[in-house]
Amino acid sequence: MNYSPLRAITVLFAFALITACGGGGGGSSSGGGSPAGPTSVPSPTSTKVQISGTAAKGIIVGGIVNIHPVSSGAVDFSTTLATTTTDANGAYAIELSGYDGSPIYVNITADNSTTMRCDLAQGCDSAAFGEDLAISEIAGASDATTAFSLAALVPGFSGTTLSSNVSPLTNTAAAFGLAALADNSATSSASMNSIINNANGSVALRFGVLGSLLEIPIIDLTDPAEVAAADDDDLQYNLLATASVAALQANVPDTNIIEALTQFADQYAVNDGLADTEEFDSAAVTLEEILNAAAALVDTLEAEDSSGALDLGALQTEFSAKAGQASKGSTSPTSPIPSTGNASELILVKSMVADIRDSGTALDIAGEGSFADKLETASNTFDAHAGEVMEALDLTLQAISAATDAWLESDEQLSTYAYQGLTVDISTQNGVTTFNHSSNIAIENASGKPTDVAVALNAVLNELERNVIDSQSETGSLESATISINLAVSGTASSSLVDIDIKEGTFQATIESALSEVYGQQSQSNEGNLSETDRSVEEIDITGFELDLLISLAEANGSVQDPLTFTGDFQLSVNNSATASDYNDTLLFDQEQQFVGWVDTWIESATIGEMSMRMGGIFNTASGDSLSASLAINVEGGELSLVCEGEDSYSSQNQTSTNSEICGGETESAYINLDFSLGFDMDITGLEAGSITLTGSRTGLDDGVVEISTNYGDVLLDFQYDSLASADKSEMLTIKNQNGVVLTLIETESEGGNSSSLAGAITVKGTEYATISDELGFIAISYTDGSNESL
Repeated sequence: MNYSPLRAITVLFAFALITACGGGGGGSSSGGGSPAGPTSVPSPTSTKVQISGTAAKGIIVGGIVNIHPVSSGAVDFSTTLATTTTDANGAYAIELSGYDGSPIYVNITADNSTTMRCDLAQGCDSAAFGEDLAISEIAGASDATTAFSLAALVPGFSGTTLSSNVSPLTNTAAAFGLAALADNSATSSASMNSIINNANGSVALRFGVLGSLLEIPIIDLTDPAEVAAADDDDLQYNLLATASVAALQANVPDTNIIEALTQFADQYAVNDGLADTEEFDSAAVTLEEILNAAAALVDTLEAEDSSGALDLGALQTEFSAKAGQASKGSTSPTSPIPSTGNASELILVKSMVADIRDSGTALDIAGEGSFADKLETASNTFDAHAGEVMEALDLTLQAISAATDAWLESDEQLSTYAYQGLTVDISTQNGVTTFNHSSNIAIENASGKPTDVAVALNAVLNELERNVIDSQSETGSLESATISINLAVSGTASSSLVDIDIKEGTFQATIESALSEVYGQQSQSNEGNLSETDRSVEEIDITGFELDLLISLAEANGSVQDPLTFTGDFQLSVNNSATASDYNDTLLFDQEQQFVGWVDTWIESATIGEMSMRMGGIFNTASGDSLSASLAINVEGGELSLVCEGEDSYSSQNQTSTNSEICGGETESAYINLDFSLGFDMDITGLEAGSITLTGSRTGLDDGVVEISTNYGDVLLDFQYDSLASADKSEMLTIKNQNGVVLTLIETESEGGNSSSLAGAITVKGTEYATISDELGFIAISYTDGSNESL
C-alpha cells in the first residue's frame, strides 16, 4: 500500500511549521491570537431584518418561534418582536421590523401540535429512533407544552439577514451567556455583544466545534441520506448536541427530554463549563460521557440505514479516542473564553494566520524533534516489539480458551491440557476453576528471527457454555458447536525489549464452528492408478470477541536510550469475522497398489468483519517526560476475503517433493477500510496547555485522508491533508479554525515533476479575504485591504 499516514503527517507539519519562511512583508497584520483595532458594534438605527434557521432536538416541527429583545443584560419576555412556526423540516424564516441592532433571544416553544423527531439512540418515551413524538405527550412533564424551551442568544448585528439555528448546544450557550450578563451587570450593547459572542464561542471551543455555533447547519440525524451528504464537522456538531441530552438522561434515568435540556444548560452555566471526567459517578455530565454517547449514536445511525451504505467509522473512531483522552483529563469544569470578541471577519482572518505562526514558532522553540517525539511516543507504543509480546499473549489466550472447552467436554477432571505446544494447568477449588499457563514462547519478529516471550497468565472461569452436535460414521464425522466464554485474566508477558503486566481484565467470546471430516475416499484413474483422500472442511465464525485489560507496559532498561512506560486500559473487539479451510490429504498408489507418493492441497480463507481497538493512559519516559494519550482504531473488511491456495507433493519414484502457495490480497475494489484517531495532551513552551488529535481514514487501496486538530487556550486549528490523486498531481491542505476561517493551499506538481507551486486563499463564509502564492519564492499572503505578509 503506497498511502502512509507518516508521509501525510510530514507534509502537514511542513505547512504548519512555516516560520522558517520569515516574518511579514509590507503592510500590516494582527499580532497574536487577539484582534487588533476597535471592535465593530452595530449602530442603533431602525431597519428590517430577515432571520432564518432550523430548530432541532431532533427536528422540531410546528415549533413556535418567538423573538425577544435582550435589554439591560436580561431577556425581555414581555416583548415579542416577531413570531412564526417551524415547518416540516424544522426550518423557520421571520421578518423583524424596526430592529435597532440590539441582542435578541430566539426561543422555540410548543403547543399541542408541536412534534419532535426522536434522534436519541435509546428512543424518546413511546417514540423509537426516527419517529415523531408530540411535545405534549412527553412523559413526566406536568405541562410539557409550557415547559418546553429551546433557545439561542444572538448578539446585535448590522446586516439585513441573519442565520440563527437552535439546538441543545445553542440552548446551553444561551444559559451560559445570560448568567454572564447577570454576573457582569452588562447593559450597553457593546458589553452585551461581547459577552454573548464569548458565550457562544466558549461552548463551541469546549466541544471542539469549528465555526459559529449559531450558523452550523442542523442535520436530521434520522435521515441517512442527509447524514451521508453532511460535512464531517457539521455532523460532529449535531451528534454532540444530541449526545449532551443522551448523556444526562443516562446519568439521571428518570429525566424526561425537556428536563434534560434544561438541566444540562443549567449545569454548564452554574459550573462555568464542563469537566473532562469525574472521579465518582454523579448526575453531572462530563465531556467523556458526551463523547461516548456520540460514539454510541453513530452505531444507531449506521444500524438504521437500510441501504448499508452509511460509513461513519472515522467519526466514531475520533469520538472514541477523544473520550479516552477526556477520561484522563481534569475533573474541574472549564469553558475557554474566546479572545476575538466582536472582531470583523478580516481581523479574524489575520488572527488565524497569527495563530498558525504562533503554533509553528512554539513548536520550533520547543526544540527540534520535541513535538515529533511526542507523536512518535504515543503512536509507536504497540509497534513490532510490543506486538510480539501481544501475539504471545494471544496464543496463550487461545490455549486457555481451548482448555476450557476441553475441560467442559471431558468426562474426567482434567488437570492439564495441551494446545499447539502450550500446556495449560487446570485446578478447581471451592467451586472456582482456574487455568494457568507459564512458558517461553518463540515469536517470529519483523526480521524473521524468533524472539522468546516469557508468559505467565492466569484465568478464572466466570462463565462457559458449549452446545455441540456431533455425528460419527465409518467414513467420516460432522461436528458443529457454539461456545460462549467469559474469563477474568491477569498475568505478565515479557521479552528482552518489552514487559507487559496485565493488572486485571476480562476476556469473552462467542464462537461458532463446524467441522466435517471424510476418511479414505478412494478413486481410480483411467490408467488404473489408485488414490485415497482424507478431507477436512472447517468453518469458524467469530460473532463476538471482547478483550478489556488494565495494563502497564514498559520498554526494558537498556533496550532503548530513554525507556518508555505506559499505564492505562486496552480494549479489543472483533465481530462478524470468519475463517474457513478445506484440506485434502491424498495418498497415491500404482496399479499394483504400491505407494508412489502423496499430494496435499488446501484452501484457506479469512473474512474480516469489524475490529476495533482502543487504548488510553499515561506515557512516561525515564528522563521525566509525561504524556496522556488515547488511540482508537476501527477496521472493516467490507467485501474483502483473503484466500490462500496451496499444494505440497511427494514422489517416491524419484525422491522429490514440491510445494507451492498463492495468496490473494487487497485490490482497488476490495480493501480493508481503516480509520484511526490518536489524541494526546500538549504542553509546549509558548502555547497554552491543550491537546492534539490526529485522525486518518483509508479511502482507497493507495489513498487516504489525514486530519490534525489542535486545541489550546481559545484556539482551534484543524489541518486536513488530502492525498487523493488527480490529473495534475495536486495535493490539498485545508486549515479551519474556531471562527469559521478556512485557509486552503493547493500544491501542484509541474509537468516534468521536478518542481511544484503553491496557491490558495483564506475565506470566511465563502467570502475571500486573502490570496496565497509562492511566486516570489516564499509563501505570501495578500489581504483584501491591501496589506500583505509572508506565512
